[in-house]
Amino acid sequence: MTLDANAHTAKKPIRKQNGRRGLSVVSTQDQARPLQAEGIVEREGFSRDQLKKLVRDADARHVHTRDFEGKRLSYIEGWYAVAEANAIFGYAGWDREMVHFERVMEKTRSDFAVTCGYMARVRIRVRAGSTEIVREGTGWGSASASTATAANERALKAAETDATKRALSTFGSRFGLSLYDKDHIPANQRPTFTLFALDGRALGHRLIKAHPNSY
Repeated sequence: MTLDANAHTAKKPIRKQNGRRGLSVVSTQDQARPLQAEGIVEREGFSRDQLKKLVRDADARHVHTRDFEGKRLSYIEGWYAVAEANAIFGYAGWDREMVHFERVMEKTRSDFAVTCGYMARVRIRVRAGSTEIVREGTGWGSASASTATAANERALKAAETDATKRALSTFGSRFGLSLYDKDHIPANQRPTFTLFALDGRALGHRLIKAHPNSY
């Protein structure tokens, strides 16, 4: 497959210090460190409430499945991932930027419908206290339409959405990270047991069988 020669890549920024005063930038591999200004150590990292939300599984009502090459895949939709990011990080607590995209395929079928596919890379910046955490994700999108303009627009949007979900998934199960684990069992799908007293009365307490990979 030949890649489109007109691939678009945003100029890579220098991320040692951004324009916000007293805000450090941390990449995926970096260790978050607090900034010191005038002898005062600023708060860093996510709050306890944010951490609790990040480790929770995605809402089962918004987990969908589809068949692909004989396998059943689970996924969340793009709008849900963005909504959860707003709820956990805050509307002004994170940013999304498409730093690269390229068309990798375009063809016209016999019925004159145009089909094309794009690859995209998205960078997510999350402000956690005095630290900015940077994550990236790469996604794929394809679409067919009666015109080349419509097909390209839809395919690029799909690629951006896929890349956004992959980048956000690195923050935890709330963004679908656990969906990539074949052995993971969502809490609301684990077997439950009811305790009974000697006289047969239900005690009203339910036990959830722990999964070996749960935490």
